[in-house]
Amino acid sequence: MTQQVNGPEITMQAGEDLIAFRRVQISGETVVYADAADYGIGTVQAAVDYSENANACIRLDNAGSSKMMASGVITAGAKTYAAADGKIAATGTKLIGTALDAASANGDIIEVLPHVATQQSSSSSSSSSSSST
Repeated sequence: MTQQVNGPEITMQAGEDLIAFRRVQISGETVVYADAADYGIGTVQAAVDYSENANACIRLDNAGSSKMMASGVITAGAKTYAAADGKIAATGTKLIGTALDAASANGDIIEVLPHVATQQSSSSSSSSSSSST
């Protein structure tokens, strides 16, 4: 079994109650769960009670492997995708990373290697030129 190594983390105010190891995104000046249509910025490292105006410790996606909560069965070595409420799934449209462990049920915590380079906007363009002699 793999283990995430503690590394770069940021602290931001929670915009809702948050459960550990779920993906989050920025909403205004707070963080909230990233859903199936969202890449997010990282994962919450400990549960946060929104009613206490608490800050969330976020492990950034570019920090290496990270623990994430599965929404169902995921095979070790398989691609993982964004799912509702900050979870990951075996299928979807937003590629999140590669599962380093297997999940057998909803709520399992597994190690994932995020695919940060694939989580970029497709709005950038490139140009090429050719020359003839």
